[in-house]
Amino acid sequence: MVLSCMDINSAITLVFFQPEELRDIVEMSSKMEERYSHYFDYTIENDDLHMAATELITIAGQIEKTDQWVPVGWAL
Repeated sequence: MVLSCMDINSAITLVFFQPEELRDIVEMSSKMEERYSHYFDYTIENDDLHMAATELITIAGQIEKTDQWVPVGWAL
């Protein structure tokens, strides 16, 4: 499946957070990154929605075209 930025932009819903909620989100994000970042090959920062969507689509396309591996135990 191929998505364009136009498809993503048409599905956007704006959500407004209170300052306390934003602090909690940032704190939780930092903890998650500290604990789990070694499990991920890419990090996409959502500072600019169009840029983040473009980067996500590009990465998905690259992943789709490259060989992936999984531990042998997962194949059972």
